[in-house]
Amino acid sequence: MKMLRWSLFFLFSVCVYSQPLDVSVSAKSALLLNAENGKVLFEKNGYESAFPASVTKIATALYILETKKQALDTKITASSDAIAIAPRSKKRIPYRLEKDTAHIGIKRGEVLSIESLLYGMMLASGGDAANVLAEWTSGSIPEFMVQLNQYLNRMGCTQTHFVNPHGVHDASHVTTAYDLAKLTQRALQNPTFRKIVSSVMFTCPPTNKQPKRIFSQTNRLLKKRNASYYPFAIGVKTGYTVPAGHTLVAAAEKDGRLLIAVVMGAEKSEERFADARRMFEAGFAEQKISRQMFGKETHFSNKIEGGEKALQASLRENITIEYYPSEENEIQSKVQWHECQFPLSVGDCVGELHLVSGNQVIKKYPLFASEPLQGTFLFKVKRFCKKLF
Repeated sequence: MKMLRWSLFFLFSVCVYSQPLDVSVSAKSALLLNAENGKVLFEKNGYESAFPASVTKIATALYILETKKQALDTKITASSDAIAIAPRSKKRIPYRLEKDTAHIGIKRGEVLSIESLLYGMMLASGGDAANVLAEWTSGSIPEFMVQLNQYLNRMGCTQTHFVNPHGVHDASHVTTAYDLAKLTQRALQNPTFRKIVSSVMFTCPPTNKQPKRIFSQTNRLLKKRNASYYPFAIGVKTGYTVPAGHTLVAAAEKDGRLLIAVVMGAEKSEERFADARRMFEAGFAEQKISRQMFGKETHFSNKIEGGEKALQASLRENITIEYYPSEENEIQSKVQWHECQFPLSVGDCVGELHLVSGNQVIKKYPLFASEPLQGTFLFKVKRFCKKLF
């Protein structure tokens, strides 16, 4: 008679309760996210609807990079529709550019590479570059928006709805700080995206319409000899419209920890950078806490059919977990018993203890028999009879 194979049961479930970071931010909403595990370290109105302005372009860039996957030197010709400025007297088309919005001066019929358009969109915040890329990606800008919103919904950004690829204000063009942080978490996993948004400048080669020109980064966290410079910053994007205020999605990496800060609705440009710095500094100042979950003296028991008593098992090491105080986490443990046969001796490996967070197994620890175990007399008789017949 054998033990049950892959016998699973919960031993315990424990919440490691978080201690949110103590940060003062001036913006209407803000959020700090650990990019490795998606844990929210701090939030202020982080789940409330807000206007994103040009940080919209993070979604546009990531969708294009993930779906098209074409060589960056692929050439695109700008149409008149993509670069058109909306007349103030006419009913507004959601994706149409406005006179005072950021652009890189693309001309009708100008041929630019995907790389130049991506840098122009993400560094210089060119709304015209966003429109040209969107039209090329999906055949039309309205179709691009349908596809982009479906993509964002599949990603879990369920409180986000965009009506244009660049962030020019529209009452129905909304998101949340949390959705932007989750979007950026995914975007930073793309090497091309990460390289672009961490660049300070880009030289756009000459085109059929214009000589070479320089696209400069608008994110002051990345620019040395600037009061807002933050040495650990690696991106990502700024934004501004009157209704949205000053917005910022920023990322910083220090000692192997990657954090994402989102700032929405700052009254002044410099305030968004100061808010992001304060969140980063509070996050990086955290020290991990160590907590023992099981000791070597802990015993695990399993009643096995045919055994003269319950199986007793133990660990050979203490089990501890480490976590940051601001990151709430629910840890569960499971025992997975191995298939074994009687007799069992002390020290036989009889199973594993799994620590689980969400659907992910964090670590596995072997369990060893702490007492010998024989089958009952009846079990031995049955086994003997099976061998005979």
